[in-house]
Amino acid sequence: MARSDIHNLGRWRRLARKSGYRVAVLAANMHISLRQLRRYAHEIFGRELRSWLKEQRLSPAKRELKRLHRVKDAAYALGFEQASHFSREFKKLYGVPPAGFLAGLDRQRAVSR
Repeated sequence: MARSDIHNLGRWRRLARKSGYRVAVLAANMHISLRQLRRYAHEIFGRELRSWLKEQRLSPAKRELKRLHRVKDAAYALGFEQASHFSREFKKLYGVPPAGFLAGLDRQRAVSR
């Protein structure tokens, strides 16, 4: 990735998705070293690359839960091999487990009927 191209957030997101949100694969897809990738990420996002990648991977989680209505199905749709890992990461990011998020949706639907 050319230095002038590092601020293209759309490209970062596309390559992160293509890389399966794995740091080493992302570096290879960007044609830069791991060290340089981490420097760029810190410069752009102001934090560790892994935390940005986790956030990107989980950003569609709520939408997938609403669409699929099952934690396990949403986890697999987002590329997690274990629903338990998805649940832990979801709770760390959003403060509520995915099952709790779904229960809240069900309560909202029941109240609005």
